[in-house]
Amino acid sequence: MTPAADAIGQDGKKTVGGVLYKWTNYISGWQPRYFEIKNGTLEYFLSKSEKSAGCRGSISLKSARIELTDDFGKCEISVRMNDDIVWYLKADTPMMRERWYRRLTADSDSDYSSKGHSRTPSATSSNYSSSQLQHSPADGKREALLSERLLELGSYRELCAAQMAEIERELEELSRQTDDSGAAPLARAKLLTLKATHIAMLSNVDRILQLTAEQTEMVQVHQKPPAALVAAAPPKRVEYKAPSPAPSLAHSTANGVASDDEEMWHDADDEAGIEDTVAESPREQTSSPQSSASPPQSEKEEERNEKTEAVVDRHLPFGCFDEVAVPAEHSLADEVHQLTESQLDYALNGAHDPTMWTLFASDGDMKMYKREVEQDGLPVDPLKALHSVNGVSALEFMHYFFDAKYKMLWDHTLDDARVIERVAADLVVMHQKHKTVWPAAPRESLFWSHLRKVDQRRSDGAHDCYVVCNKDIKRADVPLGSSSAVRVGLTVSMICETFIDNPKNLPLSQLPRSAFTCKIIYVSSVHPGGWVPTAALRHVYKREYPKFLRTFTAFVQEQVKKSQQVAV
Repeated sequence: MTPAADAIGQDGKKTVGGVLYKWTNYISGWQPRYFEIKNGTLEYFLSKSEKSAGCRGSISLKSARIELTDDFGKCEISVRMNDDIVWYLKADTPMMRERWYRRLTADSDSDYSSKGHSRTPSATSSNYSSSQLQHSPADGKREALLSERLLELGSYRELCAAQMAEIERELEELSRQTDDSGAAPLARAKLLTLKATHIAMLSNVDRILQLTAEQTEMVQVHQKPPAALVAAAPPKRVEYKAPSPAPSLAHSTANGVASDDEEMWHDADDEAGIEDTVAESPREQTSSPQSSASPPQSEKEEERNEKTEAVVDRHLPFGCFDEVAVPAEHSLADEVHQLTESQLDYALNGAHDPTMWTLFASDGDMKMYKREVEQDGLPVDPLKALHSVNGVSALEFMHYFFDAKYKMLWDHTLDDARVIERVAADLVVMHQKHKTVWPAAPRESLFWSHLRKVDQRRSDGAHDCYVVCNKDIKRADVPLGSSSAVRVGLTVSMICETFIDNPKNLPLSQLPRSAFTCKIIYVSSVHPGGWVPTAALRHVYKREYPKFLRTFTAFVQEQVKKSQQVAV
């Protein structure tokens, strides 16, 4: 790859030029292009030798947003004008990327040029970029981009027509064959290729529609006073407030404004507005027999009182989960009970059998396993992790995994997390927006999460055993955040057991934290919900899953060190 080079143009000003890879589309992928930075504008050509044919696109760096993105390596840069004009570029080496980044940001005065920015812009950044465009002579460049997209769409149509004709010929040939076992995989591969082409074509059509709509909108905006721009800002949406600083949440949709449907629902936790101590008190009361006003009238009532006395002797700052609190009449009750039992069987049976799983990551006590599985051409690889953490109990580890108010503090893959319904102290319905892993579409997840104590399934020598199950659901009152987003399917379970080193049989309250060890089994199966590049997805999860478990473990250890007494 040609390095970025400085030259003096005919106007006497310095020009920076060189070759970068530019993401073109899902079919062609990364293609080398010659780029130049001249007079505060980034232009690109098919090659340096074809500069005389004219540039294929340009972006004014004055108000552009330059980002270093590390989703698939350390060599990527994105140049963004707004939600619709984004160039994804890749240098040959991280050092070359850094040089290009310095050159690009030297001509950019945007506050959004940064190294750690998410690819998903906020509504504020979208409005900022749009207003810059509305007051700049960039209309001609946008028209050029629109023409380029139209030409690209024509190429997609020709490619799609050719592929369809070829598939039809193959299907006719298969129908004449008596043994089609060898031809079926070929037909399936062609169908998958056609599907990828269709997705790319639809993406292009959406892009053209958005650009056309914005061209019309800009004409109307120019006729309004500047104050109208402020009045047109999208209303502030109710959002989940974490107890300590958390990453800013992205609220924009494909059109850069909040969805009308999103304004109709909110975080169920926002209604409470109560501090942690107040919120956890009712949780303990709901599971405590003493909350009943009537006196004991039977042997069962006496047994309940005995259990209550035993609970009082334990340190339970997060509440007691000895009894299931999910109402039997609730629509989710049967599904929750059945899936919890089946997930326990699935996770505990063969948990340590190397013949069932392939090890793909190992870090001390943490072992990560996988099985490569595809469903309808999409990767749905089951994953399993075995881990051991000293100084933490199972209840403590589970509390921070289950409780929604901590999600944004330890899960770096989330842009937003909110509770839709709190069914009981041990069952909630959650909606999450995940950071986009380009080039895949934005992902959301809607699922119920259930915490349960399952001492009857604990291993030999374990003090207690807890499980958290998460399962995707569908609800008409929770729409997708944007037209381009997709819902993932998921089944995730975490099982934790507490092991105590207590040779002198001391009371648990007298033992140091070092005497407690939490052993974890984590299993997950995620359906991406739509097309994703299989190789890229597997590359990402091999990196992200170990990172997730390490990050969450460190978060729990940081939280529990504030208390010397262990919750068991």
